[in-house]
Amino acid sequence: MSDYKRLIQHDELEIANDLLNSKKDENIILIWVDDHIDNKIKDAMTQINDDDKNDNIICCNSQHAIDCIDKNEFEKIIIIVAGKYSQEIIPLIHNKDKIDSIYIFCLNSNKYQLLIDMRKYSKILGIYTEYQQLFDLMCCKKQLCLLIKFRLINQKQNAIHFLSNDSTGYLFYQVLKHLLFLMPKNDQNKIEMLNSCRYYYRNHPSQLKLIDEFENKYIPEDAIS
Repeated sequence: MSDYKRLIQHDELEIANDLLNSKKDENIILIWVDDHIDNKIKDAMTQINDDDKNDNIICCNSQHAIDCIDKNEFEKIIIIVAGKYSQEIIPLIHNKDKIDSIYIFCLNSNKYQLLIDMRKYSKILGIYTEYQQLFDLMCCKKQLCLLIKFRLINQKQNAIHFLSNDSTGYLFYQVLKHLLFLMPKNDQNKIEMLNSCRYYYRNHPSQLKLIDEFENKYIPEDAIS
């Protein structure tokens, strides 16, 4: 049973390829820590790497991953880690500034839920048991980050002259709402959203208090349509 691995389907592989291709021009490194990664994922990550730049790294154990993280000087790093390595590696890498986010991929999410429930590792953005679920959420996070960057550029540098502040704000709101509607509606995704919010506002106690209040008191009937 320890050698069992989840096999990726064709449509899931297409999403993975789109995600990997979309980050080629960004200063982001993806490190996948798993000694039983699907060969199709491994091939996709290897093929997309440039000859002079290794943006997608597969590590077979925790120490290999730590060595790769420490060798990186500038880029931000996204970590996908197999569940069996998560409890070992996350405490060792979580507080490194270069770590952007961490995704746990496993067969049984309940086995590693404590890592999230501890609220000690805010960079963990979720525990996933399906490729589709993992890649969809990574794509949503990427689109949301790009949208936030778009708005900040417009506000601070006035680089986008053809949009007024009002129209930019409206566009931001509409795309954000669209991304939220695309996300599956279940308790696991609510937890992932809260973890992302806690990480973003980790230095703002008042906002963290509001997030806790939302977690404890929110009901679907309160949603803004």
